[in-house]
Parts: sequence; structure tokens; C-alpha cells
Amino acid sequence: MRCLGRKKNIQRCKNNAKFLFCGHHKFQILILIIGLGTMIIWVTDLSESLGFKKPIEVVKPHNIPKFNQEQTLKADKELETIIQLLDYRAQVIINKLPSLEDKMCSKYDNETIAKFKS
Repeated sequence: MRCLGRKKNIQRCKNNAKFLFCGHHKFQILILIIGLGTMIIWVTDLSESLGFKKPIEVVKPHNIPKFNQEQTLKADKELETIIQLLDYRAQVIINKLPSLEDKMCSKYDNETIAKFKS
């Protein structure tokens, strides 16, 4: 297959290529991809500055399908329920355990009382 690369005088290369380009022109495909991407970005910015919507906003759907909204709301409610349950469990555990301060005070009080009794 003949190479698709271009020479300095813009004529097509006459070398044989295994794929699309020969060894001398293999970088040209990279330049082509980068140039195409740059052009797309430039046209998008130009259309936005002229007051048009971005092309990606025109292509993407404006409304989320109902089943996705319902699933999201259901997941949010389930997550909220789990958080409330965990919060309740944490409060129960905290209330059941005597605080460290209470333990220290009662120990100090017992020692003080014992000293005064003797």
C-alpha cells in the first residue's frame, strides 16, 4: 500500500507502507489528530462567543428519564434512612457507656471519702 503522508511540496509520498504511513511520515497522523481536536475546540468556543449554544449542549438530552430520577430519589431516601439508623445506634452506644469523666470523678470521690474516714 502506498503511504498517505505528504512531502514538503505537498505531493503524496511514494513509499510503500505497512499501515497508512511509512516510517518517515508516521508522525503526520498524530499531527492530524491533534489538529482535528484543536479545530473542534476552537469551533465550540467560537459558537459560544457568538451566542449560540455549545454543540455538546444541543446533542445531549435536556431531561433525565423518569426512571433515573425515581431511582435517584429512592437511593437518596435509603441512604438517609441508613444514616439516621447509624446515628441512632451511635447515640444508644454513647448513652450506655459511662463517660470517662464520670469514672474518674467517682474514683476520686471514693478515694477522698476513704481518706476522710480513716
